[in-house]
Amino acid sequence: MFFLMTVFQLFWSEVKDIVTKPQKIIYMVAVMTIPLLYAGMFLYAFWDAYGRTGHLPVAIVNQDTGAALSGKQLNAGNSLVKELKKNDQFDWKFVSEKKAQTTKASSKTATIW
Repeated sequence: MFFLMTVFQLFWSEVKDIVTKPQKIIYMVAVMTIPLLYAGMFLYAFWDAYGRTGHLPVAIVNQDTGAALSGKQLNAGNSLVKELKKNDQFDWKFVSEKKAQTTKASSKTATIW
């Protein structure tokens, strides 16, 4: 019981000290805004992260030469390129392997597929 009484006495003495010295309120508000700013920046950075990938350049290199499957010609690479051209989720760049390597080296594309 003595411990509980001491805790309440300490709490009320701190409250009285804060109320009588407004400078401490300013310090408290300043210390409380730091986590608020951090959380706000964190949320802004990760809010709808996939909604902004349309500006992310990705180089596509189609090296598929095709194959014969059951007597039928199959070009999966060309089919993929056609589908990606319809897709606007990324900034697709359809280039040669050499061009892809130079754009990757100069950081003009995020990745090469």
